[in-house]
This record gives sequence, C-alpha cells and structure tokens, in this order.
Amino acid sequence: MDLSHMQEDYKVVLATFAVIVVLYYISFFYKTTATPPKASGAWPIIGHFKVFSGPDLPHVTLSSMADRYGPIFMIRLGIRKVLVVSNWEIAKEIFTTHDVIVSDRPNYVAAKILGFDGANLSLSLWSILAWIT
Repeated sequence: MDLSHMQEDYKVVLATFAVIVVLYYISFFYKTTATPPKASGAWPIIGHFKVFSGPDLPHVTLSSMADRYGPIFMIRLGIRKVLVVSNWEIAKEIFTTHDVIVSDRPNYVAAKILGFDGANLSLSLWSILAWIT
C-alpha cells in the first residue's frame, strides 16, 4: 500500500481548514462599519411591503417599528434599503452634517439607459444638477 498519497491529501485538507478558520476569524471580529438595526419580516423580493399591507396606516406601522427597533433603523422596500429616522434631532443632524451623502438620487439602470448615462436633465444625479444652478 502506498500511504504517501493519503499524507498529501491530509496536508491539503488541513491547509484548507486553516484558511477557512482564519477567514472566519477576520470576518467575525473585524467588522468595519456599524449599520443600524434591520427590521425583521422582510421577504426576499418585496421586502417590507407586506408589513405595510395590514389594517394600520403606514405611519402607525413605522411608529410601532420605531418603538421596537429604536429611533433609527433599516427596512427594505423592494430591493432597496431605506433608512427610517423617527427622531427629529437625528434627522436634523443627518440633513445638516451629512447632507452631501443623503442628497442624491440612486443610480438606476433605467436612468443610465433612458437618460444617456445621466446626460438627461430629469434623470441626472443631484450633484450634477447642483452645477447648473
């Protein structure tokens, strides 16, 4: 019997396991960005639209979600992530301190195709429209 073949397989399996453990350690302990809490109940494609289809009005549903998750949380509407802020002090800070980050339009594929890669005035990004005014 030739056991050298089994020893080589053992080394490959051990090296693969070591790489997986190191990658897991890096991804688990070194998270770079802190994200707001995500509301549960999102479906894969429609997101949280099912939550808003109940008997309550949307602002009542969002208020109950704010009581559960805090004054700032993320929901999904379709495939888009939406940041919900229910505290006026946090909203004021977002629109005064971080206004450049939140004052733009999302990059849609339809805007690139129909708007000639953002050259159309109605589909262009806000940063480009600010140059005009």
